[in-house]
Amino acid sequence: MVIAIILSIPVFYDIFNKGLAKQHVFIVGTLVFVFLVFAADNLLRKISVFKDKISILSITGKKVIPLNEISSIDGISLGRRQYITITHKKRTYLIPNSFNDFTKILVAIKELVHEDIIGQGLKDIQNFPLSRTGDTITAWITVILLAGILIIRVI
Repeated sequence: MVIAIILSIPVFYDIFNKGLAKQHVFIVGTLVFVFLVFAADNLLRKISVFKDKISILSITGKKVIPLNEISSIDGISLGRRQYITITHKKRTYLIPNSFNDFTKILVAIKELVHEDIIGQGLKDIQNFPLSRTGDTITAWITVILLAGILIIRVI
């Protein structure tokens, strides 16, 4: 993702220097902003499991969930996507399987909480974890496209 951000800078710079109409500049500027927000979120996302809490860091901020306040932990499978669902007070948090260490996160959480709040879906996900290589492939396709655009612009 870092490579995609670095390669995007000269591409976006070139687009803005073309002297496009105001409408196009606005649309491209909006797309650049959305791209950078999603890229930053992708780089910042982190799940940390401690003995007494679970910490979720993203672009929207840091959320700390004390383990003794979790009312239920379950799992959901939707096609190739799997999620750990953590219910804390009246809020539900989803941890997607797009994290490289998703299985380790699942096992760490399962070991630290009481067995009675663990749902069957979480056990099913642990028994049959799915990897999401699509996210990695999409990032590399983006890198290749941006590199191709740069090469064409230079030549």
